[in-house]
Amino acid sequence: MKQPLIIFVMVCFGMMLSACDYNNGKQNAASSGNGGGSIEIMSPTEGSTVAANQPLELKYKVNASPQGNHVHISVDQGRPAVVRQMEGTFEIDPLSPGEHTIKIIEATSGHAPTGVEATLHVRAE
Repeated sequence: MKQPLIIFVMVCFGMMLSACDYNNGKQNAASSGNGGGSIEIMSPTEGSTVAANQPLELKYKVNASPQGNHVHISVDQGRPAVVRQMEGTFEIDPLSPGEHTIKIIEATSGHAPTGVEATLHVRAE
């Protein structure tokens, strides 16, 4: 009688651990949201130095969540550009010298954030 109970407890414990690993993976991934989508920024890379006063080419790929329709791309919390292309390049206006934050946020057709986003920090020199 004890053996089935032990097996049951072990199975339940294993299921709990699997659920915890899955949730932690989602929470720790900066580009994942609750809907399963993701955003990858291929270039420039995090913390890189880019040319100041010249247009910057942002290369990205969005694996849309079920609600995802387009993305909003912004620099230093400025007014976001609405971009319908879910993969490719986007030209960012020339950056002044200094530190900058670039953010890509997936949005619904009504422009509400889905929770899927990616953030990139660069230094323009």
